Amino acid sequence: MSGKYVNTIKSPWGILKERKKIINSEKDKIDLNDPVGELAQKLHPKQLNLIIKEVRQETPTMRTFKLVANKDFGTRELPIFKSGQYLSIKFVVDDCPITRAYSLCSTPQDAIKSGYYSISIKFKEDGLLTNYIFKNWTVGTKIKTSSPTGFFGYNEIRDTKELIGICGGCGVTPIYSIVKNIVEKDLPLNFTMFYGANSVEEIAFKDELDNYEKQSKGKIKIVYVLAEHDSNWEGETGFINSELINKYIDSKNKTFYLCGPTAMYRFLENEMKNLNIPSRRIRQEVMGEDKAFLLNNEMLKINMDKKFNITVKVGKGSIKIPALGSESILVALERAGIICPSQCRSGECGFCRSKLISGKIAVSPECDGRRKGDMIFGYIHPCSTYPITDLEIEIPIIEQ
Repeated sequence: MSGKYVNTIKSPWGILKERKKIINSEKDKIDLNDPVGELAQKLHPKQLNLIIKEVRQETPTMRTFKLVANKDFGTRELPIFKSGQYLSIKFVVDDCPITRAYSLCSTPQDAIKSGYYSISIKFKEDGLLTNYIFKNWTVGTKIKTSSPTGFFGYNEIRDTKELIGICGGCGVTPIYSIVKNIVEKDLPLNFTMFYGANSVEEIAFKDELDNYEKQSKGKIKIVYVLAEHDSNWEGETGFINSELINKYIDSKNKTFYLCGPTAMYRFLENEMKNLNIPSRRIRQEVMGEDKAFLLNNEMLKINMDKKFNITVKVGKGSIKIPALGSESILVALERAGIICPSQCRSGECGFCRSKLISGKIAVSPECDGRRKGDMIFGYIHPCSTYPITDLEIEIPIIEQ
């Protein structure tokens, strides 16, 4: 090799030394005072401060809350989003930090043109958070949420242009947003919606849905299905099964959007198989805590009434907390007043990703959103993981 080139070739150690020098010379934090940084902050702020502008009773058990930016607390405008996404709302109840995900029923146009989000929440007799919300949320209540997030919405690369929505209960909210968005933006999509409710009174947004169906020029078709017999009802009754679906549509080359309670998802598993729908054509919204897994998993049934200890490492410190065999690790952390990052509470988003140092766990297969590498190297999502022995875990530090 010619001598004049030898000195220009650096050894791996020389390259590494130069790279470290460059890294150490950089600022500790990224400078956000630039157009790209400002745009990133607007689209994906870490936290939104919102205020309730309006409360509307949709059904005897469901309320819709209109949320606007709380400018006095730093939120100047609302980030745009995709229909089908949700907000992760932060609460402090009895000194316990809690998060819950609620789907947006408003559309991107509502945020851009009118400056508001809407979420609809269904009351549950045994629901800790819904009891709190229905008692405390009024016009003027200030709340903190994440930016809109989630993967339930339409993707033009992934999905077909013929869409089928099947929903029940409060699962109507993201489906309603998708339907409304198709009509408002005159999107080149066709959407057939099967909406299951216990009674006529429990059908949310019925007048609006009927109106969008009329406006849609044939793009939207709504099929209401009542679970309870009603002599005055002339529509469909019973379950939304493969036979009923085939009555209204040809299911071939369609994309299905499913959103509702866990029992509905489990029932529809066989119905999708009966229709020969491939898994790549099924979109399912995250289901929250999988209560059926608790009842059907033999190990969890045995440990249901047992108490365990969890040693929680955060940074350089650690604390020991109690945990019940019937609750997820995330619930145990919240009950102990420990803030662990979380959003979906269904094992999907990975915000609560933590390291399992020792102990045995059970994870719901339907809610196990871990990557293969995380499974191999002992990482868990506390929101979908249950203790079956004493545990030691390390959770991420919350950035203030």
